[in-house]
Amino acid sequence: MLRLIFFILLLSNVSGAQITVKSGLFDSNLQPISQGVIKCTLAKDTTSIVNITISSFDGKFSLPVKKDISYAIAIKHLSYVDTVITFKAPFLPSKIILSEDYDELSEIVIKHIKPKIEIKSDTTSFNLSNYIDPNDRKLKDLLEKIPGLTINPDGSLYFKGQIISRLFVEGEPFFGGGTKIGIDNIPADALKKLEIISNYSKSKILKNDRRTNEQVINLILKNKKKAIVFGDAEIATDFTAFYKLYASLFNFKIKKQNNIIINNNNLGISTLGYNDYSAMRIVDSELFRLPQNNLSSFDSDQEFLEIKDQSYLMQLRRKAKKSDWDFLFSYNDHFTLKKEESNLTFLNNNGFDNTNSNTTTKLSDIYLRTTNYLQSENKERVFALMFNFNNENSLNTTLSNSSITSRDYKATNDRNQFIINGLLEQTDKINSKINITYGIQSSIEKRDSNGLLGSNEFFLEDVISWQQSDDFIIDKRLIKNQFKTKLAVNVFYHLTDYSKLIIGSSNSFSHIKVDSEQFQALELNDILLDQVFQSNYTNETYTSDNGLSYFYKKSKIDVLVGFSTFFYSNSFDRDVKNTVSKGMILPKAELVYNPNTKNEFQFKYRQQIRLPSDDQLDTSLRVQNYYSITQGDTNLSNTHNHIFQLRYSNINLLKSYSFSSNNSYEIEDQGFNTKIDLEEINQINQYFLQRNSARYFNSNNNFTYILDKVEFGNNIKFRWNERNISINDRFSKAISRTYQYSPYLRTTFKSFPNFNLSVAWSKNTLEIENETNIFNARSVNFKVDHNLLKHYYVKYSINYVTLDSRKTLNNQNFEFRYTNKLKTMDISLLAINFLQSGTNNRILQDSFTRTEILNNIMPRRLILGIKYFF
Repeated sequence: MLRLIFFILLLSNVSGAQITVKSGLFDSNLQPISQGVIKCTLAKDTTSIVNITISSFDGKFSLPVKKDISYAIAIKHLSYVDTVITFKAPFLPSKIILSEDYDELSEIVIKHIKPKIEIKSDTTSFNLSNYIDPNDRKLKDLLEKIPGLTINPDGSLYFKGQIISRLFVEGEPFFGGGTKIGIDNIPADALKKLEIISNYSKSKILKNDRRTNEQVINLILKNKKKAIVFGDAEIATDFTAFYKLYASLFNFKIKKQNNIIINNNNLGISTLGYNDYSAMRIVDSELFRLPQNNLSSFDSDQEFLEIKDQSYLMQLRRKAKKSDWDFLFSYNDHFTLKKEESNLTFLNNNGFDNTNSNTTTKLSDIYLRTTNYLQSENKERVFALMFNFNNENSLNTTLSNSSITSRDYKATNDRNQFIINGLLEQTDKINSKINITYGIQSSIEKRDSNGLLGSNEFFLEDVISWQQSDDFIIDKRLIKNQFKTKLAVNVFYHLTDYSKLIIGSSNSFSHIKVDSEQFQALELNDILLDQVFQSNYTNETYTSDNGLSYFYKKSKIDVLVGFSTFFYSNSFDRDVKNTVSKGMILPKAELVYNPNTKNEFQFKYRQQIRLPSDDQLDTSLRVQNYYSITQGDTNLSNTHNHIFQLRYSNINLLKSYSFSSNNSYEIEDQGFNTKIDLEEINQINQYFLQRNSARYFNSNNNFTYILDKVEFGNNIKFRWNERNISINDRFSKAISRTYQYSPYLRTTFKSFPNFNLSVAWSKNTLEIENETNIFNARSVNFKVDHNLLKHYYVKYSINYVTLDSRKTLNNQNFEFRYTNKLKTMDISLLAINFLQSGTNNRILQDSFTRTEILNNIMPRRLILGIKYFF
């Protein structure tokens, strides 16, 4: 009997034993759902709460329950339908699928609870639901309404007067992080929030060990866009000569991202710009940067008669628990045709040269980059491998009518370049006091170029002895091979919670070998004469930069003071080997003071050293064009610049105003210059030499005030440069000044027409040898857009420019667009330059010449386009 009672008690105790059940929240695409609230109650009494928990980043959660007891769990999430399920422990489903909530109530809650702008530490966040309207198609349309943010025509972005170096989506670089490709291609309606991070750091180990001063944009997608494929496709034409074929596909899953962009057009739309190639250099390495792509440029339809662009881009990202792989591929084929008339005046003797020229340029570029970032609590590793092949082929023909005579000139150039670059870097957390970063980078580059120049008489008199001829040809061939390697290490030693010592060492070696040949042939009285010149040389450079810095960081202030010892040895061997070696001490200092989240004061001082390139060391004569040659100097040492930067910003967007002032002053006590030989009329011969002094000052000040839906402000710029230049064996002082004042006004109404108006006045002066040359410029940019009816949209814009009171540009565009009821298709009619005369005037001015240029630009275009969104 006692045994039976004991067995019954044991059985009842086992059935009531406490256990832990686990499950996870997922959407219809089996993507994990984080931040879901799970309330567990007894099934027979839902007022009796057993436990409340929240799902983690991977959607998982666990609950302590008792075996064989029935429970009910209620699941709530802002973006999904409330869900209730019952189960008998331990039989809880391993995956719980939630349905997306498309009810309008979600938007109302977000609109009234979440503020438009949040400022926390280094991050300013904008709730985009307060800015977006149905007319916005791409990110660029949306960014035009963000207060304090400036968009330049080349796609570069500025906030607080500082450039935004990269653009991220969900914390990861979008196609390498370029801003132009991001603002032109990311759909506006896919975005929920925009974050501007002013001191971005990928490394968690080093986050508080230094200031990066890198400013980035991070875009947060709407939840429903994170698990689906979306994008758009477009076809447009005028049914005669102009066309555009475009497609984009995006898939931003947490562990797998696939993005594709295709753009083929001749409307003057460049897919990639300079800032995109600059961003591709950055791979979140503390010590290294990838090399710059030489083809990076931004071509405007206000300068060229014809622009064709073919671009195919693909990004694949694979993310594991600790490792992140990113594959980037781009192929670009770019063609331009420039036709221009120029009136060039030589300031030293009032000689003139009026020319008509045609230039065609074809650029082809293949770029491959793979990066891997491994991150754990005590170790971070960066691996990057880049491959780039590009080709440039150009043809220029020029007809010249100068103060000497009439002549013609023809030049062709065909250049191939191959670069492969790899780096490996690791950061280790040794203990609570020491962090160390170390790595290696190596690159191989090969350049092969062919150039052909031809002209008739009066070419480079007294420089090329056989100048007096009927016709001549110069055929140039150059092969350049370069190898570079760099070893670097940084040690961060924590003295206290707020102060650190930073010890750094960077050592690099470069070997350049150049084989060049120049074939010169001339025809004199029907007699052909020829001569071959060869210039083969090697250039080897070794540098060692070792530094010690003290870094102090507390809540409101960052201070960095330190110095480095810099040594280099630069040898150039062309028949005779010449070596220049030098060592120096370079101090630096930085102060950042943030009294609150709105105000920031920053001061920086540093010294900068730049070594001469092998082109500047080469003593062989190089023909630049029909009136100029250049010659290097093997005795060049280095430049030495002192750079002072002072910046203040008061970004009080919560109280509707912002002010930023960015100022820099640079003293160049040793630099590179060219000795200019102007003895002959219409001839500029340049010889590289060391310059003794120069001064540069730049100031950029911006004020913005926001009154509900209206924003207005002013931008004031001033630039002053003073240089000592060598003219005919004597030094002269050249001073240039630029003043610019630019007020602007823009509105962000949702039910009324919106205006965007900016006006700019600028004055440019150049003083040299007691002569002053001045030209003034004025410009007006105006845009208005509005929804006429629910599905119809119109936009008109004008860009009007005058130089010295002469109209030089009158670019007017008009767009009419119809959107279907499902908002899946746009039909648009776009008129580009519809009142333009087909020309554009510009003025270029330097120390010796003033050039007035008249460009033939792309003609009027009336384009019918169809765009489909999915």
